[in-house]
Amino acid sequence: MKKKIVTLFLALGMTAASMTGCGGASSDSSSVANVSAASANTAADIVIVDDSKEKYDPSENVTIMDYHDAKVTDAEKHEVTDEEAKTFAEQNRELTEVTDENATVEDGDTVNIDFAGKMNGEAFDGGTAQGYELVIGSGSFIEGFEDGLIGAKKGETRTLELTFPENYNEDLAGKDVEFEVTINSISRAEGELTDEDIEAARAELEEQNELYQKQNTCGEIWEQIENSAKIKAYPKSYIDGFSAEYKSYYTDASEEEVRDYAANVAKNALIVDVMQKEMDIKEDTDEYKKALADIMEQYGITSEEELKKQFGEMNAHYFVIQTIIFDRIYEEMK
Repeated sequence: MKKKIVTLFLALGMTAASMTGCGGASSDSSSVANVSAASANTAADIVIVDDSKEKYDPSENVTIMDYHDAKVTDAEKHEVTDEEAKTFAEQNRELTEVTDENATVEDGDTVNIDFAGKMNGEAFDGGTAQGYELVIGSGSFIEGFEDGLIGAKKGETRTLELTFPENYNEDLAGKDVEFEVTINSISRAEGELTDEDIEAARAELEEQNELYQKQNTCGEIWEQIENSAKIKAYPKSYIDGFSAEYKSYYTDASEEEVRDYAANVAKNALIVDVMQKEMDIKEDTDEYKKALADIMEQYGITSEEELKKQFGEMNAHYFVIQTIIFDRIYEEMK
């Protein structure tokens, strides 16, 4: 089975809140950012220069647009409503597990459950899980599931006979299903929600909205820069280096797959090289140290060496530099 790596500086495949400095770094280091169709090269399409024998200067081989000329969609800023802040505060309150053996599930409780769903007596994909944390009343499950657990005690198993909505996926839409659900634990928040709790929630939501805006803006700009890029030749060290990092994770990848991947990633790396030089981004500055620290915090990594080990040395380097590039661009575009 293939292990997965993060293509750290292919920003376009990332979802909201998935980049540090431009939407927050992805918290799942086992996901692979998608290569955009616009950037897709094959190794057969490119000219490779052996930079161990002759000097390679990215600025002489790479031409890109001025990012100031990028067109960005004007997005209306979303104002967090009182109801949104209150709901978010409720969902994120510190929970305490209920120890009273006679306690029953109430609306708003968080329950840890095991469940197994069957349709026509047969299990179906996505219908079974163990240790699932569910907030009662959140509407996360189909109608009747959460309400069907209200009043249950810890350790109790209930059978719920439900029907999937008509607008569900085609395999399950409108189908009758039976869920067997066991309550492993019940947790709930203690005390009343305070104004301070709600305002803290509002501030967090506003920060998330800002990160989402940054991610969208940076994604739009990067796509245009990437589409504009014209590369005369690629340095062999980049193709070889990214190929080696990829193969260290995807041990059963074909040579064609490896080289195509390396060509795409090398293209982005060269764009970053050119922009780093144009923006005069240095690696011995507080700006670099802050970007590195933010990335490590987001990923729960304690050292730069661990970052390099987890993502590959070349990927880690470009992740930090591109984060700085995105931060600077976004500040200019605000």
